[in-house]
Amino acid sequence: MSLKEIWKNGIDFEKIDKSHLVIFFLLGFLLIFPFIKNDIIYTFNTYEQNKEWRKQDYEKEYFGTIIKKGRDKSNHNFAYFQFIDSTKIFENEDKIWKIVDVGDSVVKKRNSKILLVIKNQRTITVNYDDIYKYRDSLIRTGNY
Repeated sequence: MSLKEIWKNGIDFEKIDKSHLVIFFLLGFLLIFPFIKNDIIYTFNTYEQNKEWRKQDYEKEYFGTIIKKGRDKSNHNFAYFQFIDSTKIFENEDKIWKIVDVGDSVVKKRNSKILLVIKNQRTITVNYDDIYKYRDSLIRTGNY
């Protein structure tokens, strides 16, 4: 069955030539691939994911006294801490989650790489750059 006959009479799947079917699927893939390429790269490239997470963490702004700390079972068991005003901050970094305790105050300014954790009379400084450098090193060694 030629392409001219297909155009004129429609597709008869019982009579279609297998080589035309393969060509049709290859052309379809080539036409769709440029639109999905970035999603595929992002999904399988942990460095790209890490860059996006770093950007999101830098843009966050929050401050307050922690009244509750836990894991949200309805949200993939993500770690969170909650402020007096009921704001929940989901923190996917174990280092930070282990540092903060109920009663501590935390300060994170927008577009800042620094998180301050104020415990009693001392202040702990957490640098997000250090966290992401560590994650990148885990990716390079295959332990992520």
